Amino acid sequence: LEDLSDTLIRSKLVSYAEALREDSPALDTPERLVAAMESHHLAVLDASITKVTNGAVLLFAKKPEMQLGFGWIDVAVSGPPPWVAEVLDAGESSVGETETIRIEGNLWEQLEQATTLLSRANRPFRMKGAVSHTAFPYPPLALKELLTNLIAHRSYVDDKPARISLTLEEITFDNPGGLVDVV
Repeated sequence: LEDLSDTLIRSKLVSYAEALREDSPALDTPERLVAAMESHHLAVLDASITKVTNGAVLLFAKKPEMQLGFGWIDVAVSGPPPWVAEVLDAGESSVGETETIRIEGNLWEQLEQATTLLSRANRPFRMKGAVSHTAFPYPPLALKELLTNLIAHRSYVDDKPARISLTLEEITFDNPGGLVDVV
């Protein structure tokens, strides 16, 4: 349990209860926190020892890749160096036409970092006409859905990373794993 962010666990358990219109769980002691984790299948009691599930590690560990050895997103950004630098929020002189970064951390951190990166690549622009309006190259809600699916539906038993490829022309999401054999 010490490798998990108890602040994040508490925050998400309370948010989850509010979203479902349930009573907020009492999480004021370590025992109550563990009980709430057990009731949400984030921890299990095994021979009188509380063990966290892989789901809890992926969602709440400070460094899940250190415990599981996988579960990150590799992002390749290709295009003119000024655009690559803007997307990566890096100095223009320090980037080439293709740069690859790794997004690590728990799934909440990965979602936040990848969302920020995608928003830098999906800059709004003004559409001129009788009435001007702001438009995006890609609908932001569609990118959010694609990213959420990339994270939620990837294989967490495969040591291959999920991948996002960004160019001026397209954004590609690629995931290890697939459908189970029997559907």
